[in-house]
Amino acid sequence: MTVPYILTLITFVPLVGAILVALIPKENVKAIKWTALAVSLIPLVLSVILWLSYSPTKPGGMAFEEIYEWIPALGVRYHVGADGLSIPLIFLTALLTTLSILYSFIINASSLPWTTSSSTFSGKSAWCRCTFSSASGAGLAASMRPSSSSSIPWPAVS
Repeated sequence: MTVPYILTLITFVPLVGAILVALIPKENVKAIKWTALAVSLIPLVLSVILWLSYSPTKPGGMAFEEIYEWIPALGVRYHVGADGLSIPLIFLTALLTTLSILYSFIINASSLPWTTSSSTFSGKSAWCRCTFSSASGAGLAASMRPSSSSSIPWPAVS
């Protein structure tokens, strides 16, 4: 069973989820948590389907590939692919994203080592980062760190 546009969906569904989470008022923490978890399950299920659909037919080639003309006048194409090595890594990324969001349901801000009793924890930014990191890889999640004026008590980075 293959799903059309499966690689594109695995890549961009978390981005849409991050936008949805960003639109939820920060006072509604329960909705933020459940929306993030629900959205993270979509790429997880799609990555399982991707892995189960894999058959090594072309050694050294892409097992799944999507190529679309984007701006034909300039010769620009949208091209994504997954080979036998990247498919388990795609699944692992989706699984860890879902598990991280699920685990964060039990995290209390006062139990975090860098928090103080007077600090506050605004969950929205954290949920957006966690959801978006599935789409972009861990690299962009780190670059989305809020400024020092943020209400999230981030540890110092040297």
